[in-house]
Amino acid sequence: MAVMAAGSTAALPSEHAERAVYIVDGTVTICGARLTGGRMAVLDPGGEAVVHAETAARVMMSGACPRNEHGLHRPRRREC
Repeated sequence: MAVMAAGSTAALPSEHAERAVYIVDGTVTICGARLTGGRMAVLDPGGEAVVHAETAARVMMSGACPRNEHGLHRPRRREC
C-alpha cells in the first residue's frame, strides 16, 4: 500500500499488461478520472499511468501478466 501526501504523484510503469489501482481513502486523479476511497481503476495496457493525490490518500497498486485460457498466469516474459 502506498501512502500519498496531498499533491504527490506516483507512476505505474507499463511493464505489466494488467494493472489496477484501488483507492483505500482520499481522492486521486488517474488518467484524467477523479476517484475517491472505495473505487478501483483498471488501466489499459501499455503506457505509463500517473496517480496524482488531490488529498492525502492511501492506494494499493497491482500489476500482472494476463491469464491463459486455463486461468493460470502466463510465464513471465520480457513484454509483461
